[in-house]
Amino acid sequence: MKKAIIKISGSDCSSDAFNIEKSLLDVNGVKNVRISSLLNLIFADCEIWVNKKDLNKAIEKLGYKIEEVTFEDKNEKS
Repeated sequence: MKKAIIKISGSDCSSDAFNIEKSLLDVNGVKNVRISSLLNLIFADCEIWVNKKDLNKAIEKLGYKIEEVTFEDKNEKS
């Protein structure tokens, strides 16, 4: 598993967050989604095969813009 950290723009309410969460959970391999509307950040737990293109497609089809996607290995020790 890995964690995707997605910075978006164009989202400004809880309805937006619900739609984004639902769309991401429809992506094969996305297991858990948490959204910080205040920071415009999305945190998603994903299988290792999930890539930026999969996440972009799920979010941009809703009309939101992705500014950045990064991945962290969930097994890494800080």
